[in-house]
Amino acid sequence: MTTRKDTMPRRSGATRKKAFDVISQRHEIDLSEILFRSLFEQLPIGAGLATLDGHILLCNNTIVQMLGYSEDELKRINVSDLYLNPQERKLLIKQYQAEGCIKKYETAMKCKDGASLQVELTIIPFPQFGRDVVFTALNDIRKRKQFEDQLLEREIYYRSLLHTIKDDIIVINRDYIVTDINNSFLNTTGYQREDVTGHHCYEISHGYNEPCRHLGKSCTLPKVFFTGMPDKCQHEHSHLDGTKVYVDILLSPLKDNDGNVTHIIESIRDITDLYKIQNALLNSEKELSIRNNIANIFLTVPDDEMYGEVLQAVLEATESIYGVFGYINEEETLIVPSMTRHVWDKCNIIDKDNVFPQEAWGCSSWPRAIREKRTIYSNEPSTNISQGHIGILRHVSLPVIHQGEVIGLIQIANKITDYTPKDIQLLETIGSNIAPVLAARLQRERLHIDLADYAARLERFLYTASHDLKSPLITIKGFIGMLEQDLVKV
Repeated sequence: MTTRKDTMPRRSGATRKKAFDVISQRHEIDLSEILFRSLFEQLPIGAGLATLDGHILLCNNTIVQMLGYSEDELKRINVSDLYLNPQERKLLIKQYQAEGCIKKYETAMKCKDGASLQVELTIIPFPQFGRDVVFTALNDIRKRKQFEDQLLEREIYYRSLLHTIKDDIIVINRDYIVTDINNSFLNTTGYQREDVTGHHCYEISHGYNEPCRHLGKSCTLPKVFFTGMPDKCQHEHSHLDGTKVYVDILLSPLKDNDGNVTHIIESIRDITDLYKIQNALLNSEKELSIRNNIANIFLTVPDDEMYGEVLQAVLEATESIYGVFGYINEEETLIVPSMTRHVWDKCNIIDKDNVFPQEAWGCSSWPRAIREKRTIYSNEPSTNISQGHIGILRHVSLPVIHQGEVIGLIQIANKITDYTPKDIQLLETIGSNIAPVLAARLQRERLHIDLADYAARLERFLYTASHDLKSPLITIKGFIGMLEQDLVKV
């Protein structure tokens, strides 16, 4: 009798190893499937596998919750029927076949209750299940769309508010790039929107190629970015046509949720007219102060000091370093008393003098100014000067004219910056104020000279007359003496 043990075939070592490998592979497959299922179900977005013709093979619980169908119900529905527009699925499959994938495509799906669901879907190949199987990811974008709609509403409100403000508005980021502007700014400056946004503010407002502070100009933007506090300033801006305007700017910081300043809103208002009025008042006050000062000098300072004092007042008013102030006498000779005080020691001309006869004037700027009876100025270094003369970098020659005749000369030089038309206007105003006072002073000096000459001649006349009168009297007195002697003898 044989036992069961004897009748069972014996397995070889190779067979047992093969069986063990099969069991291990099945175990790995089961483990991989469990892991895949676990990850698949835990995805925060909808995920599913489907064939290109629309048959759903697998879907996770997120899709079930999103669409309201059970997994069994979804497997009995063609994917096209889940689209709000079923034809869209066919178009997407064509695009997928042409491009190999679909990424972040926004569309609307149809839920079980008939509601519309806005989703962003991605379709990629899934070759593990076959060539015609695709993996589809659905992302519910309803909240994002609501947020975008809110942002859009806020942007519409913001832009409406921005464009209704009458002041020019410009928004600048931390790189000094203009990110937004209102219509008022475009109307004022003449720019097109694309000419401004994306460009640096210093390019638009000043025509510079680098920030204002790099060129030594004042700029309040860094201060507002640093402090996070509003501020204001006044600048000169340029328009597209080259027009220069003076503007008052209010700078307001725009902060993120963490309180960091990301942008600055500039509210710009044209104050050119106000600036001109204020400037005119300041100039008037300055001119009045200068005029009163010069008038006081003419009235109180002795002749030998007066020209130097007046010249000093002119130099201070025009921010000049050197200058001369002189008068023209009756012999058409220019006499410059102030030269001794201001430039005599600095001038190294041989045989220098402060008296200039007309025949020695030459043709430099100051003789031309006298002959042509007009102001001549230059911001270029003078080349028509004598050896040893002080270097003249820039200068102004002003003839002092009274009743159509040149009676004096004011020449200033070497202001640190260029002389401007405003400087010339100020100097000409000073000259017109000096002219009548200088004329009176010169007339008084001439009268004084005439009186002194008259007194001298009168003294000589009296001396002569006295001598001539005394001679007959002495003769008569002599005769009388002789008569008296004769009478005594008698």
